[in-house]
Amino acid sequence: MNRGVAWVAGLGALLAMACGGIASAPLLPARSPQELVEAPPPPEPVEGAVLWGTVKELSGSTAVIALRDNRTVNVDFSEAQKSGRAIIPTIGQNVVVNGKMADGTLRARLMTRTKGPATWGADQPE
Repeated sequence: MNRGVAWVAGLGALLAMACGGIASAPLLPARSPQELVEAPPPPEPVEGAVLWGTVKELSGSTAVIALRDNRTVNVDFSEAQKSGRAIIPTIGQNVVVNGKMADGTLRARLMTRTKGPATWGADQPE
């Protein structure tokens, strides 16, 4: 309430209610209730490998990640760092990486933090 006027937002309009009456002004953009509950489009498919694991070793922009089945994979995340799509990993941190396998090393385009193994998605080998 401001100076005796109550402002109320409704579907498609902003109402100003005061002792002398009610005034209405349209909100932009006005959307129907159906538009408000529609689901967003599905995400685009991810290309390359997607692996979930825990950082075990670090050396510069290379990490060794232990996967859920205790296999390890070497990850080069220098490209992801250059493009701003990598965290600064720490040993023991849970991560998900996306990229292409080359010569036994995953060349990561993306490296992000993730919660514990119970929340991990399915590994997607290349």
